Amino acid sequence: MYISSFYLDYIREINGIPVRVVGDRGTENSIVPDVQMALRWTDADQYQAILSFVYVSSNRNVRIERFWRSLRETCGNVWMNHFKDMSDFGLLDTSDSVHL
Repeated sequence: MYISSFYLDYIREINGIPVRVVGDRGTENSIVPDVQMALRWTDADQYQAILSFVYVSSNRNVRIERFWRSLRETCGNVWMNHFKDMSDFGLLDTSDSVHL
């Protein structure tokens, strides 16, 4: 969900839509392809509609994926659980930009 929010913020910032977006099939990208294709559906160029998003193999980002795995294994899960608990107990409101 966060990635799609960043994507939509970027579209607003540039006041336009990228001709083509590249991404892997990771869950963090699940909404971006649909939004990109929908926004480019009626364009009349070589990258319109479904051609406006290109799926690539995730081996293009092996280093960052490995980093996230290592982070989770060493200390990331502790912090993820900590912030989830804070949210569950009403101590953290993820819809509040000050809290984030």
